[in-house]
Amino acid sequence: MKRKGLLIGLVLVSIAAPAQALTWQEVLDAVSKESYNFPHQATNKSVACTKHIRWEEYVEGSGRHKGYVRHQYKKMRIPCP
Repeated sequence: MKRKGLLIGLVLVSIAAPAQALTWQEVLDAVSKESYNFPHQATNKSVACTKHIRWEEYVEGSGRHKGYVRHQYKKMRIPCP
């Protein structure tokens, strides 16, 4: 009885239409940059472009203290290209 059920199950699985496999090219096309281009008139877009600016400033020392380099960092919003 159990073998008959197993045999029927195997037949049904082998008859069922095979599922289509997803290729790597389809995955890469779905996450490409071109698929996320928004038109300028779109109201639901949210684009934030930032520029990271880093610079160094040397602070001179005195007779008792040696000089050091001060690292500074600033994050600015810029117009998106």
